[in-house]
Amino acid sequence: MKVLIVEDNKHKLRTITDFLKQKGLEYDVAKCGVNGIEWLQENKYILIILDMCFRWFEDSELEYYAGMKFLFQAETYCKHTKTPLPDIVIYSELINKIKDDQIKGIIFGKARDEEEFYDVMQEWSEKRLKNLKTKIFIVEDEPNKINTIKKVLKEMNFSNYVIATCLSEAKDVLKKSYDFDIMILDMKFPQSTNSAETYSGIELMRDMEKHYEIIGYPLPKTIVYSIFLFEDACKGDIPKSYCGQTIGEMGLKELLRQFC
Repeated sequence: MKVLIVEDNKHKLRTITDFLKQKGLEYDVAKCGVNGIEWLQENKYILIILDMCFRWFEDSELEYYAGMKFLFQAETYCKHTKTPLPDIVIYSELINKIKDDQIKGIIFGKARDEEEFYDVMQEWSEKRLKNLKTKIFIVEDEPNKINTIKKVLKEMNFSNYVIATCLSEAKDVLKKSYDFDIMILDMKFPQSTNSAETYSGIELMRDMEKHYEIIGYPLPKTIVYSIFLFEDACKGDIPKSYCGQTIGEMGLKELLRQFC
């Protein structure tokens, strides 16, 4: 999870980087506009902290509203590449001279001074960082359901997830990484690629209970995303990690809010 800073003022830069270090966030610093656009094109960022007044080229004069030019080019690039525009916080003494309708719907927040910057960034941290750090394991083989799950996760700012489409693939994932917070699990999916669907979801949950008990690691909270009745299929022996079942977008959002 990285942050892009477009700022050339040393004092403000120190304020920004000190806050990001406290939150354990990595960052890149662009000291001119062209450099910032290049960083954006080459990397994936969750947040851009943007001044309004900086040089567009390293050897050019200061431009008082270079930040607006950066916003326009960043938004255009993201639309063209069909990638989400990162959250944007404007940190500039010039912010009051910019009309709200020029930035409405584009930025997360704005700050004129250090105190306002800390307030905005604290709000951003509370709203964004928890979900961004949550690690999710999706076990699903139907493309439409995978797309629905991904859409919900994107809307809720969950970006750290892994997808497996069959039982053997899921077990391979768990051999390499077991520190998932949430598992979104279908009831029926193939044992292996191109094989017939079976009630593999219950089998996977049983295997995980045994494995996690051996390694002494907490089980991920499991949300069953299926039309098949999970509790009936378990015949009274419900796995410990089970947290609830749903099949629609709203139900998935509600369970994610409840258990994240």
